Amino acid sequence: MKYVGAKAVAFAKKPGPSIWAALAFCEDEGVANDAARKIVSAWVGDDPDAEINSVSEDDVRKDPGALFDALEARSLLGAKRVIRIRTSGDKIATLLKEVVEAGEDSRDRFEAKLIVTAGSLQKKSKLRTAFEGAKNAAALQLFPDELGDVSDLIRQTIGEAGLEIDDMAVSALALHLPGHRRMIHAELEKLALFARDFGRPISQTDIQSVCISSVDSNGDAYVAAIFDRDLPAALATLDRLTISGTSAITLIRALQRETQRLLSVAALGPGVGPDAGMKLRPPVYRSQWDTVSRRLRSWPAPVLSRILERIYDLEHQAKMAGPIADTALRYLTIQMAKPLPRR
Repeated sequence: MKYVGAKAVAFAKKPGPSIWAALAFCEDEGVANDAARKIVSAWVGDDPDAEINSVSEDDVRKDPGALFDALEARSLLGAKRVIRIRTSGDKIATLLKEVVEAGEDSRDRFEAKLIVTAGSLQKKSKLRTAFEGAKNAAALQLFPDELGDVSDLIRQTIGEAGLEIDDMAVSALALHLPGHRRMIHAELEKLALFARDFGRPISQTDIQSVCISSVDSNGDAYVAAIFDRDLPAALATLDRLTISGTSAITLIRALQRETQRLLSVAALGPGVGPDAGMKLRPPVYRSQWDTVSRRLRSWPAPVLSRILERIYDLEHQAKMAGPIADTALRYLTIQMAKPLPRR
């Protein structure tokens, strides 16, 4: 069975009773891992003796029979059991396909349930098609977080820590957080630890003090190089970010945020000062006003609107086509950052 986007998110919270195996995949593997945790939680419920065992991809490749043994083994305490596997691509797809088919042929064969997580998978992936084609197994195609998703995650995580955060802080934090769910969790854990004795809601000032990550600062440098039309710096920064594992969609959204910010300032009209920027949501701070105003002189609103359309198209491509987006992002970088011809 196949679930995509919002339907996949809903399924993770409440998997169907007939489903014994699930595959969660996403370009941002942190999103897939979060969905897997929700599925496991739904499967085991409040069973205090539940057994959740992680099996590595290498172990499965070395001893394929061990996976069948793990799935068939019965708990001595009669507890619920779940086997978790994280895989990259189709390295063990053939074996997992055999497992899924065995579970389809004999529904009572396996005592444990199976959850598999992966990164981006092509439509023709053996692993993906095996789960999509099964009646009692599910394939969840998930997408990286949108800005609204990150805001909801911030409120939920901070609330679960017994803390409060004001709306301005949520907006500022959502813009600064990197596009990887795993890194988002790390930043939020750091913030919760920092704010546990505040006795007041977390403010925007707290966000600026605690949650500025290296990925964010490098992303800012990449965006700055593009809008300053410094092509060598833009490509060099893009290479560093790519090597460090930053996804294309993280950088696409950084470009999207800056383009939207410039458009919001342009909409204020000519002759406005820094105070007007502070009223925007998110605000343009006084320290940023000169930079934003200078960029607007080089990037008129009609041009920015066309760029924003291209960015939206590129984001859709990144979600659906995975690695192809890296090449498209580099092409867009070259087109935007190349110096204007001299008149």
